[in-house]
Amino acid sequence: MKKFRSDKLGIEIEINTPTGEANLFEINNLFEIKETKTCVRIFCDGKRVATILPDSKIEIQDLVYITCYKGRIVAFGNAYVEVGGISRVFARDKSRVVAHQGAEVRAGGRAKVRALDSSRVVAGGRAEVFLEGQSLGYKWPRSRAKMNKLDDRVTVFNLN
Repeated sequence: MKKFRSDKLGIEIEINTPTGEANLFEINNLFEIKETKTCVRIFCDGKRVATILPDSKIEIQDLVYITCYKGRIVAFGNAYVEVGGISRVFARDKSRVVAHQGAEVRAGGRAKVRALDSSRVVAGGRAEVFLEGQSLGYKWPRSRAKMNKLDDRVTVFNLN
């Protein structure tokens, strides 16, 4: 397991291998973590996987599986993000997000979002959203976003 901590930004990152055994050489070659003045960026195989904003705790497993306990994250590419609590996610490209416990997700591109419990999703582009529980879905006008209701308690709004 590799740990990264930025006290200035309040960001904590843990990177785990799929087997649970830490092969630090492989982790260091696969992931690159760059800290800027306002955020921390994670690269995997030279491609940007995530941008982590201040006051976040992130755990990365199985290459690009990201768990966000609190704070904000911007996911790119084929990242899989699971968020809960007061987390906020900005999903782009082909990223996949599972949101629960009141998390907020802003999806664009071809992102896929599964909103559980009382999460809120704002979708645009060609995003595909699956709403369950008491989740709220907001769709931008003139977008091709798909809002799929999996529960009767779900509410979908069209933004103007």
